[in-house]
Amino acid sequence: MQIVLTKYWLTIHVGLLLFSSWLCLFQPSFSLLVPFFWLALVSMEAAFLLPTVHRGETFADARTRVFHAMARDPFFYFGVAIVLLVVVQWLNSGCKLIYLPEADVWQFTPPAVQGAPFSVEPRAAQMQIAVLIAGVVGCLCLRHAMSQTGRRYLLQSAVTISGLLALFFGWLAWHGVEPYVRWSFGKENCILGSFFGLWLVFGMGVFADALVGGQRGYQVLFVLGVVANLFGVLIFAKALSLILYVGVAVLLFFYWLWFLRTKVSPSVQLKVFAASLGVIICVACACVYLFPGNPVATKVKGLAPFSQTWNALSESKEIRTAAALKIWQEHPWVGVG
Repeated sequence: MQIVLTKYWLTIHVGLLLFSSWLCLFQPSFSLLVPFFWLALVSMEAAFLLPTVHRGETFADARTRVFHAMARDPFFYFGVAIVLLVVVQWLNSGCKLIYLPEADVWQFTPPAVQGAPFSVEPRAAQMQIAVLIAGVVGCLCLRHAMSQTGRRYLLQSAVTISGLLALFFGWLAWHGVEPYVRWSFGKENCILGSFFGLWLVFGMGVFADALVGGQRGYQVLFVLGVVANLFGVLIFAKALSLILYVGVAVLLFFYWLWFLRTKVSPSVQLKVFAASLGVIICVACACVYLFPGNPVATKVKGLAPFSQTWNALSESKEIRTAAALKIWQEHPWVGVG
């Protein structure tokens, strides 16, 4: 228990702060307002009371080191400034939509304090405060209070759990569970493709780090952190995002080979190359021959001809782009929440 408290207590708290945001993957309307505030509070408390102790330090020395490091960090003051800005937006929020019969237009009422930062919806501003506080606290803990080993274990846990989620959501889509089926065929917008694409990139880096460090169980990181997240990208990313993430993965694969050439033995390099080539062949065969009506083939076919797809995408975004530019021109510095 003492080892957990002194080495991994802060890592556990930051991990809970990270994984709590993933609850929105199961229920997009889930409110993270209260969990984010409490987890950010206990994470910052753990950072000051039980930080990672370096060799030759006492707990008092470690607490002093973390306090001074955060006090000298420009990111701390930048984060506080951004949070205060959003707090002002929340206090100055609550605009109502009214109809102006003279101009025959609908328009939002001005905020209570005109010229100050404001937000249209108070609930959205509250959620933004919670997200920013959680992000700032998490980054400060990662930068100053957690050990390198703690950060490594946290990333490895994240890419592994995201891979398990990719397999689970893919299984739900395969068995016709809604809305995962619609999401897999790109019929509705969802964040799962981008989510798994992000952790695919992290997973490739985490696997290379474990391989170079000679860590046991790196095969699990390859299967869940790389292959499973790639599976999630192929299933849930929309067509254009799919091409982007696959292209990034291919570039990172060649960077893998270049990076590992001086870090590991030739036999290990050959195993990595053979395993990666096997995954590529399996994916290609599954998409082309075994399951011709799969989501990947359907989304890729929907891109042809590309000019027609691009025009349709541009037309659907034209009104929103014009509205966003108009709002930015009216409120260039503080926005509207």
